[in-house]
Amino acid sequence: MKLFSLSLVLFLSLIINVMAGPKVALITGSETSENFQVLNKYLKKKKYRVTVFDLSKLESFPEEGVTKFEKSLVIRLVEKKIKSSYITALESDFWQTFLSSRGSMILFADTLGEANIYDSLFPDYVGFQNKKISINNGELSGVDKDLISDKMKNDISFEGETDEILPYSNAGIDSIITHSSGKVLGIKKRSCSYKISYFSFLPTWFKQEKARNSFLEKTLDWNLGFALGVDMDAPDFPVLKMDGTESKLSTELKKQENVVVLEFMATWCSSCATQLPRMVNLYNKYKNKGVSFYNINYKENIDLVSKYLKKHPELKWPIVITENGLGMKRFGVKSLPGIFILDRRRRVKFIHKGITSEKKLESEINEVLKLNNFDTLHNKLERLHSLTK
Repeated sequence: MKLFSLSLVLFLSLIINVMAGPKVALITGSETSENFQVLNKYLKKKKYRVTVFDLSKLESFPEEGVTKFEKSLVIRLVEKKIKSSYITALESDFWQTFLSSRGSMILFADTLGEANIYDSLFPDYVGFQNKKISINNGELSGVDKDLISDKMKNDISFEGETDEILPYSNAGIDSIITHSSGKVLGIKKRSCSYKISYFSFLPTWFKQEKARNSFLEKTLDWNLGFALGVDMDAPDFPVLKMDGTESKLSTELKKQENVVVLEFMATWCSSCATQLPRMVNLYNKYKNKGVSFYNINYKENIDLVSKYLKKHPELKWPIVITENGLGMKRFGVKSLPGIFILDRRRRVKFIHKGITSEKKLESEINEVLKLNNFDTLHNKLERLHSLTK
């Protein structure tokens, strides 16, 4: 009876963990804050597993505790009215380390803190500056086809000072939300190492709860990506081919029955540049052995990708573009490169985040080829058996 009870407890624990959402750290200056309460309520309603760090109750910034969320998500809330929420110089240094370790962060902040923080490592590392502005209510507008702000036109209720966000040129930052004054109040960035979305407005500014919840849902989805596991079917999404025609990933992959090595990349990605010679070697080794290679470019235009291909004539396999980044979201890619090995049934067999050794990929390709050969033989035997009945 005790053994049965223990097994039941373990089973229920497993079910709860499976049903629960992703782990999220929520850092606030005070749990009494209305903005904190709005965020915490929404996250719990959506079954996220929330760990709260209330800085007003801590002697210093909890670096060790927050580091545990490098593979999930941290939401940082900074409010001008709550000084205990301000980012300190020590915390600013920490965020550079956190992000460079492939972290993902959502920052809501109508201020970053004291004046010295604006010249610290964190803003410079991400690639932006700030300028103090005053706003008087108005509207927040998004960018067409952006995964967070597409079709966004939401009235806000706020009169006072906040920060205009001024991204550096060539920093890889998308300006995704503007105030009706024309000032940028929302950006997002996906680098080779990290993802960050930063908003210089607060959740309580939204006049309508429905609009706020829709915005939060899309922001969380973008920062976390969809969960994709081994043996799941490869997700489908629209792609732009290099000849300018539109297609779907599934349509392109149906053209061959080979094992597929799929890599998400960008021309500006230094880690992708490191990965390229390894992929070239693998392509040359397997191109006539039932293996196809495909590159999915992240949100760049055809001209830019064409110039890249001219510089790299060794890249001889197809490349398509996910124009709005939906492909990376569907595959749960938070940083580049993202490499997936698919079998002939287009099931995901291996997943890699970041630079991956040629030896490791070769071993996995061989394993998938063996499984495919076994499936082919099994199917032939079944057909032969049906003919002899």
